[in-house]
Amino acid sequence: MRRGLGWTGPGATFVLGLLCVVLALVLAAGLWWRQETTTTAASRPTVAEPITSTEAAREGRVAAGRLVERVLSYTWQDFDARVERTQDLVGASYRGQYLDQMTSLRPEVVERRITVSSTATDVGVVSASRSRVVALVFVDRVSATAGAPARRSDQVRVLVTVVPTTSGWRVALLDSF
Repeated sequence: MRRGLGWTGPGATFVLGLLCVVLALVLAAGLWWRQETTTTAASRPTVAEPITSTEAAREGRVAAGRLVERVLSYTWQDFDARVERTQDLVGASYRGQYLDQMTSLRPEVVERRITVSSTATDVGVVSASRSRVVALVFVDRVSATAGAPARRSDQVRVLVTVVPTTSGWRVALLDSF
């Protein structure tokens, strides 16, 4: 008389191997999900984050529009002074990247005498909590170059993360596309 389940042979080996592969995939997906959900405020936000504070959503929406207008507007006449003033609106986690971008823009802006004016036309809150608000800002950008006959108008979308501080809202991340 035989005892046990009778799982022997190549069929049992195949099923056990398949089970191991499935468990490994589930474990890898779980580790990936955990890494994605524990990222810092300076990482690109996901749409899956809920709006947990309507007050923060309202205040962050207004702040996001104003901050994007100020950060994305500049003129060749006072470029350095504008960058100096604007960097105070940018949080410490994003400041280095912002200054690198502005430093790389400076030679062309000054040489070609470029002026850029940005106006937020609409702001939508993607996610909001008391510690940060992620907003999609639609921006009309008008740029003028000295000696050029016409101005150039662009419509830009900006995904911006703003965080409240004791001295007001600051940009923690800005990604235009």
